[in-house]
Amino acid sequence: MVPQSYLTNEASRSRETPGKCSLLAVPSNAGVPSASNLPAIPMRLPALTGRACSALAALGLFPTVILSQAPTVDAAPLRPDQYESAVLLGRVWGFVKYHHARFVVAGANADSALIESFSLVLEAKTPTAARDSIVAWLDRIGPPPPCADRCASGTGDVALSADIAWIRDTATVGARIAERLGRIHAERPQVARQRYAGPATQAQNPGFTNEPPYEARFLAHSMIRLVGVFRLWNILEYWFPYRDLMEPDRVRILRDAVPAAWTATRTDDYQRVLIRLMARAQDTHANLWSSLSSRPPVGRYVLPVGMRMIEGKPVVFRFTNDSLGPRSGLQVGDAILAVDGAPVDSLFRVWAPLYAASNQPTRERDMTRGLGRGDDTIATLLVDRGGKSLMLRVPRVSPALTNPMAASTHDLPGETFRMLTPEVAYVKLGPLMPDSVAGYVQRAMSAKVFVVDNRNYPSHFPLAALGGHLVPARAEFARITAADWSNPGTFRWSGMVSSLQPRVPLFTGKVVILVDEATQSSAEFHTMAFRTAPGALVVGSTTAGADGNVSRIPLPGGMHALISGIGVFYPDRRPTQQIGIVPDLVVRPTLAGFRAGRDEVLEAGVSRALGRPFKLQP
Repeated sequence: MVPQSYLTNEASRSRETPGKCSLLAVPSNAGVPSASNLPAIPMRLPALTGRACSALAALGLFPTVILSQAPTVDAAPLRPDQYESAVLLGRVWGFVKYHHARFVVAGANADSALIESFSLVLEAKTPTAARDSIVAWLDRIGPPPPCADRCASGTGDVALSADIAWIRDTATVGARIAERLGRIHAERPQVARQRYAGPATQAQNPGFTNEPPYEARFLAHSMIRLVGVFRLWNILEYWFPYRDLMEPDRVRILRDAVPAAWTATRTDDYQRVLIRLMARAQDTHANLWSSLSSRPPVGRYVLPVGMRMIEGKPVVFRFTNDSLGPRSGLQVGDAILAVDGAPVDSLFRVWAPLYAASNQPTRERDMTRGLGRGDDTIATLLVDRGGKSLMLRVPRVSPALTNPMAASTHDLPGETFRMLTPEVAYVKLGPLMPDSVAGYVQRAMSAKVFVVDNRNYPSHFPLAALGGHLVPARAEFARITAADWSNPGTFRWSGMVSSLQPRVPLFTGKVVILVDEATQSSAEFHTMAFRTAPGALVVGSTTAGADGNVSRIPLPGGMHALISGIGVFYPDRRPTQQIGIVPDLVVRPTLAGFRAGRDEVLEAGVSRALGRPFKLQP
């Protein structure tokens, strides 16, 4: 589906010359009540050639009469100066899209404006001429109307300021572009939402529902592939609450992605361009979730086992098919050293740039989960089994025959709640239902220690239901940052402070909370809440470091990505992103302990709480 263009059918009445097309552009304000002060002013555009005609016609942004003269877009590499001009255009376009009233309020078609301008920039013979083309394009858009008494304000408690000093850097953008962007910034309107970005939920994480996804066939056009790159990069620049945790030179990310996207000849090549871009957000939430099949290792078949990292090695953790797993030749506790002749360490070094993660343990977690995938039905594995090296030929199977979730959690198998001993109650967060909590707490009241296992993902959000029984009074545990829709790139501390309200009965014993790399997002949020219990002890290792409601980004080809959409911090404004929830007691499983069937994290936490050694009985 393609949104209404700001190009009118009056173009079909203009006289065409071979290989060219001239247009009459009109910003659309249809259906936007607040756009009454933005009249549709016709603007005569110059004749466009080649790439712009082709891409615009393919998208339906030209009238039908032009379709017959649209050639196939050439994806030959551009000159280095053309790529640099494309990067500048992508930055200018993103700034204009999120600041100029014709796009923010009136809803002018941002993608068609980009495609039209890109053709002019590409046809420029020098960088100076390319800048002149950008100036001419800005002039055709026109200056923003005076915002008068509806100008954006800069008031509020700022958590992250917009990084827009570059628009005034004449060495980067030139004096004429700087002047125009400065005026656009000065006249940006005060809005509660924008056309291309606005609150998706009550939590105020961004929604991008007006971004067209385009059909997969449009990816044949180089400029449509760049639309995806520019859209994604600018969303990270203006609507990502953890932008400050990315690499300092974020423009380098764009410089790397533009030539790779322009010359991509296959859909999976382009998908990997976007995957690499997203990985540099350093956010475990951030990924091209629609297209992970293009991320290595690729293949139609998987091993019938789940693995996790223990002592720096991928170790068979659980079987993902109760029949095929045990028959595969692999055993729980086997450490995988090489796959089809390639050492695991070497594979991980190659794959790492395509794995989005807030920290290294989480990146290793995700690479380990996919290890062994391939197109051959037999995998040749070098394994360490109790100190002995073995070469095994292991059958791969269809993913449809496996349950990957079986190995995605590191909690105890079995019931949601149990009494490990009369002194130790245990509940795991993943399957916990809120309406079951009161009964479980009642059963735990005689225990000295209540273990809450967060090495999983909560399916039913029992935060208030369980957390209320752990605190004697109201307990604040998190503060939120959210986007300022009138000041793109700025995030402010919201008035929202997350807290627990006490419930009866109150558990007065020791609370031990177990975490590791499987503890992500909502599980981390739950951990922050439960940690407010008096004397609570968080035990384990680095969590995923990705907290906050996610936002969905539609991309060309029907693809989509996700990012963390709000910032989550402790009440004193200490961060959680990338750092994760730092344990009070750091404990990691060992190969020897795991092979012996022990849960060393749980045992260490309970031992500390009881003040004496504790060993979990099988």
